[in-house]
Amino acid sequence: MPVTMYQYPKCGTCRKASKWLDERGVEVNSIHIVENPPSKAELNKNLSK
Repeated sequence: MPVTMYQYPKCGTCRKASKWLDERGVEVNSIHIVENPPSKAELNKNLSK
């Protein structure tokens, strides 16, 4: 099951996190946070987990 990661591709920390996950074989569904920001409902859903 892939991990959803909202990221800004130019962000060094985001790139490091993505690389770290990739090195460990974690499948990542990467979403550009500026172009496709999460809705309020999506944020609330993830915060309640």
